[in-house]
Amino acid sequence: MLRKHTTTSLYEPLLVCTYFAVRGGAVEELYSVEEAAERLGGVSKWSIYSWLSQGRLIKTKVGSRVMISERHLEEFISACNSETPTQQTAPGQERCQ
Repeated sequence: MLRKHTTTSLYEPLLVCTYFAVRGGAVEELYSVEEAAERLGGVSKWSIYSWLSQGRLIKTKVGSRVMISERHLEEFISACNSETPTQQTAPGQERCQ
């Protein structure tokens, strides 16, 4: 089940729209590609798309939108943090940044 939560603030003229996925009773926040890129320290959205196509990140589709769950984003961050500088990546595969 997918729930959409929208809020507006007196100080923010933009509409804030947050998506939540409800799976097995657990509620997960979903991030757009742009939000995920910002959350990963400002990497480009093209890096996110690259990691999605490589299978390093897992996407959730909401209509035509590509979203990334908070859990999968945290797993990706943990996997990147567990890599040591001495580990070699396969040719054509970039390290987490």
